[in-house]
Parts: sequence; C-alpha cells; structure tokens
Amino acid sequence: IHARNIADGVLFLLENGTLGESYKLTGEKEVSNLEMAQIIADTIGKELKYKMVDFHSDRPGHDLRYGLDGNKMKKMDWTLPIDFETIEPTFTAFGNSSVQIINNPDARPGSINTSIRVLETTHGDETWAGVSVDLDSKLSFANDSLIKIKVWAEKAGVFKVKLEDKDDPNVSIEKEVNIPVSFSWIEISVGFNNSNSGLYDKIALFPGWNTTTPDKYYIDDIKQSN
Repeated sequence: IHARNIADGVLFLLENGTLGESYKLTGEKEVSNLEMAQIIADTIGKELKYKMVDFHSDRPGHDLRYGLDGNKMKKMDWTLPIDFETIEPTFTAFGNSSVQIINNPDARPGSINTSIRVLETTHGDETWAGVSVDLDSKLSFANDSLIKIKVWAEKAGVFKVKLEDKDDPNVSIEKEVNIPVSFSWIEISVGFNNSNSGLYDKIALFPGWNTTTPDKYYIDDIKQSN
C-alpha cells in the first residue's frame, strides 16, 4: 500500500471512524520485501545488489508475512483512491481505445503529479470511447461528494465521468467537466452533490468526449473529496 493511500485512509477514518475502534489499512496485492526492493530498483534504474539482502538464515520464519484483514474498511465504503504506484487496477478500454500502465512521462519538478506510474489511454475512433474500472464496494457520498482526477491531455476538451452499478448499467449518473489546457497535468473536480450512496461500484472515464481523433491521455489519483 502506498503512503498516499494510508494518508487517505487516515483522513477517511477521522471523518467516518468510531472512537475506540481499531482499523487495518491494507493494499490489494501481497508483495514480499524482496519483490518491493526489486520494484524500487527497477523504478530508479539501478541494479538490485543481492549481496546486501539478508534472508535471516538464523531465523527462517522471521517476518514471513503479516496477514491483515481490510474488510472492515471496505464495509465502510473506503473504495477510492485509485493510483498505480504498486498496484495495477484492471481497467477495460472500450470504443477502440487502448489502455496501459506506464511510467509517468511528465513528472518534471513543479508538476502537480510526480507519481512514478500512471494510466495511459489513446482515444478510439468512437465518440464515446474511454476506459472503466470496477470498484470493490459501492461509493458513499455522505461526506465526500467530489471525485477528483489528475489528467494530462494531448488535446483540451470535454472529460466525462460516469458512475454505474456494474451489475445494472441502467443505474448510472454522469457529469462533464472541461479540460482547459493540454500537455500539462491538472486536477479536475467532478461534483456528485445530492447523489445517492450505495448505488455505484464502477467508474467509466471518457477523456476527449465526443471526438474520434487518437489523442493521448494520462490519468492518475482518482479519489473522493469534499
């Protein structure tokens, strides 16, 4: 789990937790210390020096794994944020778009997004082309009615966000916002005020709504806020 997800979880608990209760903030993917060391080495372009790795041969069962159960948080509807630093959520492209997780091509100093990994999508030849992702639980809007997304667009224009029930696409709500600049990271805020909680567990994103040109978009840090 990434530090920013832990910070988001703590803020979520400050608003939604119960005094005296204990909570576990967990990631969606189990990674060993050695695998994490390799991820870091690959990210910074360095060779992992195995001579520095100590497997604790004198204590073969030492820190084998820590099994934490995060279901309590999921039942409280802690679903977002979504980022791509250590976990690669499964996004589905439609309308002949493409989708992949890549290294952030615009993480220059001063950028609002210095994340290492981001989602890349190239717009398909359908006006409704985009990408979608299923969530682990239904969204709650009791305290956080905004969905914020960091976006880098090759072309300025309309960005549509649609929330759905993944089992019944007829249960949905959609909003549009404008991307005013190109070739730079910005954060958009999409308001879902007065939306019903407990209905939506899928997010569909339509960058370049109502266009058919193969423009490139990068997406990161999909989260709820107030």
